[in-house]
Amino acid sequence: PESPEEPEFTLKFKHSWARAADLGLNFFDRQLEFYYGGAFAFPEIDLERSDLADFGDWENMTPAEQEDSIADFIKNFLLYIDLVNIFVTRQGLKIDLTDDRIDPREGYRFQYEKYGFEGEGLKNFDVEDHTLTAYYPNEDLSSVLVANVFFSKSNVKKRLSIFGDTDVEDTEKAVAECIEESKKEERDSSVSIETSCRGFVRGVQDFNLEGNNSNATSLGGPNRLRSYPISRFYDKYSFFAGLEYRTYYLESSSPFDYFFEKGVFEAVQSAVFYEIGQVSPTNNSALYSNFKYSTGIGLRLVFSSVVIRADYATG
Repeated sequence: PESPEEPEFTLKFKHSWARAADLGLNFFDRQLEFYYGGAFAFPEIDLERSDLADFGDWENMTPAEQEDSIADFIKNFLLYIDLVNIFVTRQGLKIDLTDDRIDPREGYRFQYEKYGFEGEGLKNFDVEDHTLTAYYPNEDLSSVLVANVFFSKSNVKKRLSIFGDTDVEDTEKAVAECIEESKKEERDSSVSIETSCRGFVRGVQDFNLEGNNSNATSLGGPNRLRSYPISRFYDKYSFFAGLEYRTYYLESSSPFDYFFEKGVFEAVQSAVFYEIGQVSPTNNSALYSNFKYSTGIGLRLVFSSVVIRADYATG
C-alpha cells in the first residue's frame, strides 16, 4: 500500500516515562559486530488533543467522506485506547569487510537486524532486515560503484483484539444490527444513522485487519527510493535494490576546527544512482515485479567522521 501524503492521524501525549540502553561487542578490528538494545516506555495518550481523524465540517462533507472520517476515528481509537506500555528491542549482526567504516571504496558489508515490539494494549510483532552492500572501485580508487540489496519481513506474534467473538465480517448484517440499535436512541446529528453505522462497522473491520497484520521496513525517504516521501510504501514484505556510482574530487587531508565541529576534510564526491523497490503481503513473484523506481544525482562532502550528502531524485 501507499501511505497518504498527509498523516491519517496525530497522537499527542501527556506525561510519559521511558528508558533505553544499548550494548555492542566488536571483534577483529570491528569487522564483526554484535549489538543489542532495548527501550521501555509508559506512554500516556491525550485522546482529547489527539487528531484521530479529520472530521472537518460535517455539513459540507458528503456521506462517503463522513463514513471515511468515522471509520478512521474508530480504527485509530481502538488501536491505541488500551495502550499501557511499550517494549522495543533491537539486535543485530554486522560483518564489515570494507576498507573504511565511514566511506568505503572496496569490499563487502552485510547486516542483519531484528526489531521486536511488545506491550500491553499493543499488537506484538517483529521486523527482520537483511542488507548486503558491495563496493567495486576503479584501478586508481577515484570512483566506486556501490551495489545494495535489501530485504525486510515482519511477523505478528500476538494480534491486537478487543471485541473477541464479535462478528462484523458480514458487513450488511452488522450495519443492519447497528441501525436497529441506533433507532432506539435519541439523535441530534447531521450524520445519518446509516452513514454512522457504516463508518463504525468499517472502522472495526479495519481495526481487526490492522491488528492482525504488521509492516516490514518501509520504502521511501533518504535511504531507499529517494524520490518518494518517507515510508511511502509498506506491507508485510519489502525488497529494494540500488546502484550508485560515486566519483571523488578535491581529495585531501585538511584538518579544521570550528566552534560547532572539528575533524578532517577528505573529499568532495558526486553520485548518480538508480533504485528499484517493491512491497507485498506475500514473499512471492508479486514482491519482485512491477517495481517502483528512483533515479537521481547527489553531492557528498566526506569528512573523517561523517559524510554529509544531498540528493535529487525523480521516479
